[in-house]
Amino acid sequence: MDSFIDLPLNLPAYRHKGKDLGLILETAGSFNPSLNPVHRHIKAAFFMVCRGKAPVGRIAAIKDMLYPNRDTGFFGCFECANLSGAAALLLDAAKKWLWEKGCRKMIGPVTFNTNQKVGFKLQGAPAPQPMIPGNPSYYNDLMRESGLTKHTDLYTYSWLIDQRLEDSLRERGAQAGQMPGVALRPINTSGLQEAGLVRKIYNGSMQGSWGFVPLTAAESSAMLKYCSSHADPDLMVTVWYRGLPAGMFIFLPTALSPKAPPKSVRAAVMGVLPPFRRTGLGSYMIGYLEQIVRKKGYRQVDISMIHEGNGPMRNLLSRTGAGVTGIFRVYQDDREAKTPG
Repeated sequence: MDSFIDLPLNLPAYRHKGKDLGLILETAGSFNPSLNPVHRHIKAAFFMVCRGKAPVGRIAAIKDMLYPNRDTGFFGCFECANLSGAAALLLDAAKKWLWEKGCRKMIGPVTFNTNQKVGFKLQGAPAPQPMIPGNPSYYNDLMRESGLTKHTDLYTYSWLIDQRLEDSLRERGAQAGQMPGVALRPINTSGLQEAGLVRKIYNGSMQGSWGFVPLTAAESSAMLKYCSSHADPDLMVTVWYRGLPAGMFIFLPTALSPKAPPKSVRAAVMGVLPPFRRTGLGSYMIGYLEQIVRKKGYRQVDISMIHEGNGPMRNLLSRTGAGVTGIFRVYQDDREAKTPG
C-alpha cells in the first residue's frame, strides 16, 4: 500500500508543489481504517499501472454501501502521468471491478466517497486547501480521452470581508434573530451527545442533495475530533428555534500562504434543516458569521463544494458578494465494462 500512497510524489506534475503537497494529496491516515471510518462501509480495490518497472498511475474502485444509488460506484485516488493509455487502463480496471459488484455507472473522482474530496479542478485557481482538489490540468484531458463524460460540476466561492452583505440579507437575518426562541449555541467537540447532534443536523440538511451519503456516528465523532484541534471554537455553532435544532455551521481557519497565520476560514459544514429554510435563519447564520470573522481579523471566507444545481445556495452566496473561485468536474462512465476477449 505504501507504493500506492507514495506514487504521486514521483509524478513530474507534483515536483514543484513543495509544501502544498500536504494539502493536495491524501495522507497515509486517510487509507487507514482505524483513522478514517469511511472504510467501515465501503468496499474498495486498488490498482496501479507501470511503464517498465516504474509506477506511473493509480486508481481505487469504490462501492459505498450507504450510497443511495446502489447501481453507482466510484473511482477515486486517481493520480497518473500524462499518458492516455495508462489512464485508460486504470479506468477500465476500476469499471470492470465495479461492474462485477453490480454497479452499472461509475462516477468520480472521489476520496473515498462524496463526503470527502470530490472532482478534478477544471477552472480557476483557489488557494490549496484540505479537501479541495489540486490536480494537474491534464487530468481532465485524460478523462475525455478515455471516453468519460461530464456528470456534474461543483463550485468553490470566496467572500472577501471588505465586501458588504446586501442590505436585504442583513435585514432578513436581523429579523430572524429577533424571533422568539432563536438561539445560537457553541458546538462542544468533546461530547458523544454533541456528535449525535452534528450528525442529525448534517444528515437532515444534506439529504436529497447531490452526492449525499449519510454521515455515520463514527464519522461524526472523527470530524469533531479533528475540529477540536483545527477549528476556531467561535466558528462552530448550532442554531436553535423554540428548543429544536435548526441548522449549524463549522468553519476552519486556513492560511492564505504557507508562512502566513490563518487569515481565511473555510466552510466544513453549513446547512439548515428543511422545516426552517424559509424562516431567515440561514441569513441570520451568515450575519453572525460576518460579525465573528470581522471581530477576529479574518479577511476571507471560502465556501465549497457547491453543486451547480443548488440554486438557493448559489443565489444566497451571490447576495453576500461572494465570487466563484473554481469549478471542479465529476465524470461518469456508464458504458458496459470490457471483458477479456
